[in-house]
Amino acid sequence: MDGFAAPDPSCVAPYRGLHGLDDSVSPGYEQIRIKLNVRADCPDDQLNDLIDYTQNHSPVCNTVCRPVPVHIERVDARGRA
Repeated sequence: MDGFAAPDPSCVAPYRGLHGLDDSVSPGYEQIRIKLNVRADCPDDQLNDLIDYTQNHSPVCNTVCRPVPVHIERVDARGRA
């Protein structure tokens, strides 16, 4: 890995693209996996409903899961373009 030790092999590709080590590799993640270990005093179907609700109403998940325009602008020390 060219001197870089990633803790998770699934993270290797983004770093190679991010650091310009391989132009054929995108610098972005190809997928994001979240595993939840939830303990609660309720039936599994209620936990599943809660997870579905959270995913559908999370601003972070919403932003990551849909195309969002990104505008990058260089400004001076006073914040002027």
